[in-house]
Amino acid sequence: MKKFAFGCLGCLGVVIVIGIIGGVLGFVLTKDIVKATDRFFALVQAGKTKEAYAATAKEFQASTSEEQFEAFLQTSSLAGYESAAWHSRSIENDQGKLKGKAKTKDGGQIPLVVTLVKEGETWKILRIDKEAAGIQTGEGDEAATQKMPDEAALNKLAESAVLLLAESVNKDDFSLLFNGVSKLWQSQTNAGELRDAFKTFVDNRIDLSIAEGQTPVFSSPPALNADGFLVLEGYFTTKPNQVRFKLKFGYEHPAWKLVGLNVNM
Repeated sequence: MKKFAFGCLGCLGVVIVIGIIGGVLGFVLTKDIVKATDRFFALVQAGKTKEAYAATAKEFQASTSEEQFEAFLQTSSLAGYESAAWHSRSIENDQGKLKGKAKTKDGGQIPLVVTLVKEGETWKILRIDKEAAGIQTGEGDEAATQKMPDEAALNKLAESAVLLLAESVNKDDFSLLFNGVSKLWQSQTNAGELRDAFKTFVDNRIDLSIAEGQTPVFSSPPALNADGFLVLEGYFTTKPNQVRFKLKFGYEHPAWKLVGLNVNM
């Protein structure tokens, strides 16, 4: 009996040793996907969006434009990335997966699952899954971004965009327009550049507020383009001149926000 007991303890010792070796081996085998992911987020942290996008897989880029990628970083708070801790890591064939949490500069934590694929000798980001925050209704953010607003909402989007520009022009204060556009657009411009773009309106005191209360006429059906942006093009039947517009919106939960604005009379 003692011999049997001794034999069991010996087996347990072997199992423990094998388990430790297996854990160390798994850590070593997966270090490359951790390095690739850390390099990717280091680029994000440095604001090098183009370089970070270039570190993604071909399949990622085929389904996600650079503009959509930038919008995702902004709306997911990953633009404020500081560090990450991975509690699970695995590789199967040419695909790797990391699960953990990203810490942001403001102290927040974002649960993430990062999937990578090996292209040649290099690991590339294939997919980033972020757990949604807040109250869920059974319809995810992706579905919400693809849902076309109803007619009343489309009319309101067009009118509000033109009136936002009208107020900025009339007050010669383009911080109003800047604060009202998407985070994506804000990352690419400033209030001064917006004023330069519409300087002719300011200099000529063009009053676009005549569109207030008007129902827009869409010259082409409102649509979501290949990049997932909502495009509205048309005019208001104002007098003596029509206010013509081409507007582009990106979805930043919980609302559509301007990412492009072209207005003339």
